[in-house]
Amino acid sequence: MEKCRDPSLPGISVLLLATVAILYAPPPDLVWSKCYGGAGDDWAYLGEQTADGGFIVAGRYYTVGSMGDAYIIKTDADGDTLWTKTYGGYNEDRVFDVKQAFDGGYIAVGYKREWHNQVWLLKLDENGDTAWTKTYGGESGDDATDFVCQTADSGFILSGGIRSYGAGNADVWLLKTDRNGDTLWTKTYGGSELDYGYDVFQKPDGGYVLIAGTESFGAGQGDAWLLNTDANGDTLWTKLYGHSGNEWAYTFRETPDNGYIIAGWTNSMGAGDYDFWLVKTDSLGTVEWERTHGGPNEDCCSSIDLTWDGEYILTGWTYSYGAGADDFWLVKCDASGNYVWSQTYGGSSTDFPYYVCTTADSGYFMCGGTGSFGDEWDAWLLKTGPDLGVSEHKELDILANLLVHPNPFSTLTHISVEVDSRQKSLASIHIFDITGRLVKSFDPLLYAPSPMQLMWDGTDDALNKLPNGVYVLRLAADEHSETKKLLLIR
Repeated sequence: MEKCRDPSLPGISVLLLATVAILYAPPPDLVWSKCYGGAGDDWAYLGEQTADGGFIVAGRYYTVGSMGDAYIIKTDADGDTLWTKTYGGYNEDRVFDVKQAFDGGYIAVGYKREWHNQVWLLKLDENGDTAWTKTYGGESGDDATDFVCQTADSGFILSGGIRSYGAGNADVWLLKTDRNGDTLWTKTYGGSELDYGYDVFQKPDGGYVLIAGTESFGAGQGDAWLLNTDANGDTLWTKLYGHSGNEWAYTFRETPDNGYIIAGWTNSMGAGDYDFWLVKTDSLGTVEWERTHGGPNEDCCSSIDLTWDGEYILTGWTYSYGAGADDFWLVKCDASGNYVWSQTYGGSSTDFPYYVCTTADSGYFMCGGTGSFGDEWDAWLLKTGPDLGVSEHKELDILANLLVHPNPFSTLTHISVEVDSRQKSLASIHIFDITGRLVKSFDPLLYAPSPMQLMWDGTDDALNKLPNGVYVLRLAADEHSETKKLLLIR
């Protein structure tokens, strides 16, 4: 059994697991799980739900005569394959993250290996065909990025690690491009030891916040490192989180109170060898609370997302519980980080999850790799049904397809409304805050043969920016209504 370990370039290389405590509430049912890949060792890393309700996932794929190719999987809402694509040459190539771009295509990031690793950014159309690719990095070391985010100017921000230049063994690397992938600026952060950047988001002011792991600074062997920068990548402030042992995190989310929730693992505290570790901070990165969850063995978190009821969903893999050597572990925690429920998924061999997200139907989507099912190692995607108590209200039979994407959102979300042709009266659309106060009204809509498109930028009717939080979109006609929850995170 391979332990949670420190990362080394290239790519995501911290082995991350998950947690458990006493069962307090039932988890949602598993709706489907699917394996993808060929006869070699294939993996899924990161992805997201797409505007059509399906999923896009980045991974790796081994073919005969190759050291491994970048792999993108596109599915429908039921996990059935719409298309898969591989990218790369003879040498080892990887993509770790993929997201839907503003134009409906996709942006993926990873590394491409020639004599050494270079950061690789791929722009794809809606069918996965290559629009352009770019490589970045120096000539003397192995460089990689694991996360990408499209920015308000339609460019991209990449986060990872670089050995080619910087202060130490490897440094946190932040790279900003324009919409065509041309470099606007790069920044490195770090000390004399290993430092590596992970999840990154753009702030409403145009700056960036990212989570990193550091061995150069902090209290122990490894620590989590939160960095806040301006729009040019210049540091505004940084915070370290850790204790006397080893802590690491590569996933975080901004919370509705403008703070942050950081998820990773620790061996300084908790019940076992490694335990699931949650750190909640305020908007300046000051710790508000910490929580650990786990059993007697190694349990570490790999991914976190916010849920529709303002709580947290996490995944990772566990050696303390489950059916095999390591299993997927899905864990629900309340807004204070306390355990709510958990569920394992896996077989008699090793199964590793990398990613979880909340889906539009209040369920959860996970992806990773499985040695228990499929051929050799396969990419494994799983989807649960709605989480009990947080599913959305829907009464309106004659109104079809109220869709919102992206959701959660930070700057702009697209609302698609398709009203059934039997509906002859006007349909009203309003947005309310969590207290029930009306904050935004749209002009009434009459039914149309094709979906009507609206956009909301998170402002009220007076064009004031609204605070982070959960909002409710309500579509009503006659005596019928349909609602959707919206999560605004600037």
